[in-house]
Amino acid sequence: MFSFQKKKSRENSVLSWINAILLVIIIRSVVFSPYRIPTGSMIPTLLVGDHIVVTKFNYGLCRFSFLFSQWIDYFSGRVAVLDRPKRGDIVVFTCPKNFSMDYVKRLVGLPGDKVQMKEGMLYINGVVCPVKKLSEGYKAYDGESFVEGDVYTREFPVARLDKQGKVHESGKKIFHKMLKLKPFGAARYDNTKEFLVPENHYFFQGDNQDGSGDSRGEDLGYVYADYLLGPAEIVFFSLGDKFTLVKPWTWWSLRLERIGTWVR
Repeated sequence: MFSFQKKKSRENSVLSWINAILLVIIIRSVVFSPYRIPTGSMIPTLLVGDHIVVTKFNYGLCRFSFLFSQWIDYFSGRVAVLDRPKRGDIVVFTCPKNFSMDYVKRLVGLPGDKVQMKEGMLYINGVVCPVKKLSEGYKAYDGESFVEGDVYTREFPVARLDKQGKVHESGKKIFHKMLKLKPFGAARYDNTKEFLVPENHYFFQGDNQDGSGDSRGEDLGYVYADYLLGPAEIVFFSLGDKFTLVKPWTWWSLRLERIGTWVR
């Protein structure tokens, strides 16, 4: 009798662990996922060492919402769509050329949009996005070294897609921060051709305008709709570049002021 009860207890324990693991997998696939920022492409909005929460149910589920999707092609398209990406969102997406990597960038071009850089200024559908300088000499770690530049606010027109895939301008503007490392017109992607964003694709740019590999270059290009995972929502943890768990004297680099800040 005792042996039977002990065996039953072990079985219940194993089932509890399996249920807990399945619950974590479901939450991570359907509800939200944590991501760590490893590079400086989104400085000053996101810093290296920021840990962010991405809500995965907003845009609906896709193949890349699930674990092991770099090897398993679960399905194509999106299901359970609640909302659609809008211009200005900060989005986490799977890299089209390396399924094992996820990127985070700002969505600046919807399908059908015309996007171009002229002398370092962003133009969307022929209209410039004005900038205003906030500060000079801003320094931050980009994952490899410290970079220094000027911080600007950029006025950005919000728009979204309807169910038929047509772009609707909301008339609203957002103001987001961007970093400029070089003088306007002097950086690699400060002058580009006019990009016409294809159907079911999106155009992304990093807020670290001169330190981001994004849709302006061939390394990324346009991003297919099925690769989008969801919008970044909040910084839930943030560690400075000098933090090491086994070295208590580096713990001061924990950035308490960033914890709990919304990603905008």
